[in-house]
Amino acid sequence: MKKRKAQSTSADFLFGFLLFTLAVTLGIKFIVNLQPNQTYERVYEQTQTISENLISEGYPSDWPGTPPLRLGLTTNGSINEKKWNQTGNMPYREQQKTLTTTHDYLAYLTKQEGNIFPLIRNITIGYPGINTSNNTHELKILLLIPAGCFSAPHGALENEIKANSLNIMVECKNTNNPDALDNIQEYDFVIGEEMQLRTFPTDQTELFDTYIRTGGIAFIGGKTLQVLGLLPLDYLGITLEPRISSSTIHILHQDTFLNFTLGETYYFDDPFPISEKPSNPNVSNYVEIANYTTTEEVSAIARWDYFNGTVYFFGDMDAPFTYPEYIGPSIEEAMSQYLSENVVDYQIDSQQLNADALVSMNRIITRKTPYEKEIIRLVVWTWKER
Repeated sequence: MKKRKAQSTSADFLFGFLLFTLAVTLGIKFIVNLQPNQTYERVYEQTQTISENLISEGYPSDWPGTPPLRLGLTTNGSINEKKWNQTGNMPYREQQKTLTTTHDYLAYLTKQEGNIFPLIRNITIGYPGINTSNNTHELKILLLIPAGCFSAPHGALENEIKANSLNIMVECKNTNNPDALDNIQEYDFVIGEEMQLRTFPTDQTELFDTYIRTGGIAFIGGKTLQVLGLLPLDYLGITLEPRISSSTIHILHQDTFLNFTLGETYYFDDPFPISEKPSNPNVSNYVEIANYTTTEEVSAIARWDYFNGTVYFFGDMDAPFTYPEYIGPSIEEAMSQYLSENVVDYQIDSQQLNADALVSMNRIITRKTPYEKEIIRLVVWTWKER
């Protein structure tokens, strides 16, 4: 009897020990399995916080006029390029501090179809040293001016474009160079501030005309098409009218390249107008972008297609260095926007990140475009280092 009782006690003890061992094993396994989930949840929460901050205006909302206490990338619901680029230029640890996070993060913008949308200078913000592979078209601009290329006032436009644009090559040539237009077909844009085509050799003006006819894009100023005393002038399908007195201009229409605001005004100091009703049969899609407030019968800024090319006309193109209301910054923005729209196949390799738990979240934001607000996506990656 005692022997049977002892055997029963031993069996109970063994069974209890096995249950205890099983419970401990399952508990340890549960804890081990729980750790990655907890890490993921923490990173997910951080991603939410970071992305919400980034699509805000930040604090103070008027930064980068003042140093930010909290990062935010938008103004009035749209991406602010100055905020984006200043964030990209900030030390990485300072970015983390203003986002109140110790986690690593990387952010970039994509268009609706998923292509990366690069803003000027900074394709990504956040984690430094990320390489991007791309198939980028380098935008080549020919700048034609009558004075020294690097001297004020004219050289300022060249420097402005080169300093503020991503992957843009600007070549400046003086218009007194008899061979200035020999390789014009190599350029995506031609900007003629005051190139005064009437002083060019005949073969050079024919090269310019051929460039437009075969699909080129030119931004030209009023003085480009005139020499005093030789008016009116019919060229590129339009008629240049006599010079008028200095005047403010009024924006009437938006345009694919020029990101003007309807109703905005600028000041033209030495303006030349063009006829607003071109009769040349080779002119199509004429758009009066701005008129003069002193005389509305002629155009101050206009765009038209001439054969297969496009011409943008500005009644005064050398005023930016005297008057801050000039359209120069809009020209630079137009070039940058064109490049952004034509950059394709940017890729970011997540293998470069020493990530233990990587969470990618999309937040939709908007960027103001010439026609309407285009929806783009802010993509935020947040992770904890291994």
